[in-house]
Formats: sequence, C-alpha cells, structure tokens
Amino acid sequence: MPRVDSAIPLCLGRTKQQERAAGRPLFNKLGDLYGKRGLALLLLQKLFRSLGVVRTENGAGTANTALAFHAGRLLALHEGDLPYGVRVLCNGLIETMGRMRLSSSWKTSFTAHPKIDPVNGEMLFLGYQFESNPYVSAGILDEHGNLVRQWGVELPYPVMMHDMAATENYLVLMHLPLCFDPQAMVKDNTVPFRLRRELTSRIGLLRRDQASCPAGGAEVAWFDIPGPGFMAFHVATAFEDAHGNVKVYACQQDNINLDLDAILCSEELARLTEYTLVPASGAASSRRLSSVVGDFPVVHPGKATRPCRWAWLATMETSATCNTPSFTGIAKMDLTAQPGTDACAGCIAYPAGTYGGEAVFVPRTAAAAAEDDGYLVVYVYDTLADASYFHVYDAVKMGSEPLARIRMPRRVPYGFHGTWVSEQQLKSQVMWV
Repeated sequence: MPRVDSAIPLCLGRTKQQERAAGRPLFNKLGDLYGKRGLALLLLQKLFRSLGVVRTENGAGTANTALAFHAGRLLALHEGDLPYGVRVLCNGLIETMGRMRLSSSWKTSFTAHPKIDPVNGEMLFLGYQFESNPYVSAGILDEHGNLVRQWGVELPYPVMMHDMAATENYLVLMHLPLCFDPQAMVKDNTVPFRLRRELTSRIGLLRRDQASCPAGGAEVAWFDIPGPGFMAFHVATAFEDAHGNVKVYACQQDNINLDLDAILCSEELARLTEYTLVPASGAASSRRLSSVVGDFPVVHPGKATRPCRWAWLATMETSATCNTPSFTGIAKMDLTAQPGTDACAGCIAYPAGTYGGEAVFVPRTAAAAAEDDGYLVVYVYDTLADASYFHVYDAVKMGSEPLARIRMPRRVPYGFHGTWVSEQQLKSQVMWV
C-alpha cells in the first residue's frame, strides 16, 4: 500500500539559535531594510555586532533559500552564509548537522544555487560580497566534498550575484547590474538594491581547469550583452554547443523592485532568454525564447552542464491588480526552438485560486531514454479551501490534471526552491558536514 509521510522541520542555523535563546528577533530581514528606518536598522545591527549582542563570525544566514544533495550531504542553502548540512531520518524528520566547514582560505558566503556536474560529481559554486575586491569568489568541491579549486574574481563594481551556471569546461558568472545602493534607501524611501539599466550586463566564463588563485587575479572572459542592463535572478542551464559556443538560458527581467510593498506583477516580467557567447571572437547575442512570463526554471539534473532540450519554469500572474508574485502553473520550454517561434511546448494551469512554487523535475527511472521522461512535483496552496497539496504531473504530456494529488496535513507556506532526493541518496547520507 503506498504511503506518504510528511514533516515540516526547521533548519537550526546560527541566527535561529541566537534568536531562540534571546526569545525575540535579532537579525534584519531584507523586507525590513527600506527607507530611513531601514538605514537605522542597518546601523543598529552593526552596533549589536560590536557589542556582542549578536554574533556573526560563524555566519548569519537563514538556510531557507534552496537545497542541494552532494557528497552524501543534503545542504540547506542561503547566499548570505555557508551551507548547513541536514539529515533526513528514517521517520521523515530532519536533523540539523551543522554549518559546512570549508578551507580557511574561503572568506565569503556560498551561493544558494551551486551547480552539480552529473558526469564527475563536482559541485561548482561562488560567493559574493560588497566590501572590497575580489567581490566574487568561486570554487569547486570534488565528488567527496573537498575544496579542490578556488578563485578570486575582481569586478569593476559589486552586484547581487544570486545565481550562476556551469558547462563542461566553464564556470559561468552573471555580472548583472542589480547594485547595492544605500543612498536610495533615504533618497527614494526604498530597499538598498537598484537595477542600474545604464550599466552593461555581462556574462563571464572562467575555465574550470584554471589554477587556484584565492586572493584574486582569476582570468575571466567577459561578454557584454547588447542592450540596456537587466537582471536574471535564476539560470535554467548552460552548455557548450558543437561549435564551441556557450549557450546560457536565464529568466531575464528588465524591471525589478525588491520592495515587496511596491511590486506590480504587470511590470515584474521575467521571460526565458537565450544568450550565445562566442569565445573565438568575444561576440555575444541574446534572444527571447517565449512570451510566457515565468521564473524558477529547472532542467533534468542529469543534463546540467551538458547540452539539453527541455526546461520547465513556474508561470506567473501578470494582471494589473496583482501586487504579490504568484505562480499559476508550469510551462515546458523547448531550448531548441527556432528563431521566430515560441519555445513554449506545453502549459499546466493550476485550478482557479490555486498557486504554487518551483516545480522539481524527477526522472521516471535512472535510465530513462527520453530527457523529459519523468514527473514534475510541486507544492500548491488552494486559497479557496485553505489547504496545501502535493501535486505530481506528467512532464511529457503536461496535462493540467495531476497524476497524484496529496492533501498535506497542514499549510505548507510558499517557499523558494526545492529538490528531489532519491532513496539511493538517502541511504548514502553521511554524518559529517
């Protein structure tokens, strides 16, 4: 008889441990940081650190953005800290194992979106900061979780580098002009990040076999993307084609507002875009693949870093009355679509009043012949019934009727990203981080 267990665990990172001990919030959230009040909170946080009221030397992240399984470890990720190892127990509960230990030469945080090479098991990752160059550090963990390469990357100015990509030979850096601007907090009464469209969006290629240089000096081939500056929070995939060109697929936004009280969904339009980089000439171009508005793109995990055809993304509400980002379904995108055609090959629409999050692709079998032969799994919330469900869809047929619909015993809040962990991976879990 099929059985489903559920648990809603809490990853006990250092910030949560300190707040539990104090019995109150101690750390700022991004939504708090707007206007003069936000600037005052930043200064107050700095004072708290100097007085020892809060401790940040061992991290200040929330471990609540994304998950990744690598080297026998399920990692809870947040770009403001190092990953936390969590362990799934036999009864379905999750135990926090602790904060990842990296080399002492690693001085910054760790992206919430590392990329795992399915061929050799390496995890490619980066971290960024706004204090001084090198603003970005990048690295590789081998299949056993050991740090084997590390580079410092200088930039002309720091940016929020939320996501990245990787190919067979390159680590792909997204230098897009979403800039830290504390003056805007006071001047415009907003959050301290601003998309500077007058600056050029650049994509960089860093060779994976380049010698380590933690203190800086990494060689990166930068490609200027034509047109005004833009942001792409999430990258679907990247790979090298038969001509040695690099294809990068990301959800491009030409307008962005991180002030959640001022969002208009009709203006926050993310669309899947293809960027072609030509290392032989230094040329770069871009083209929009579809009119569908969406984000949180995913691909078959066995195709990451290598050529693939299919990507799936969460479609978004775009009505003029919508002021909260809402995901209304799942779109299937054909990355091989010819210019002049729409890449959308199918759409799943949730029932009216039902909204979801990121859909995760799960291969039907480990040796499935077709790249899209598998399932899409996603949590959705029915606002009319006030109930959360776990839905399973056919990734080939893309029918809106789920293959399975499991009512959760309690509300599952909207989240950011998820992952699928197989039975084999669960059995391979180790006790260290």
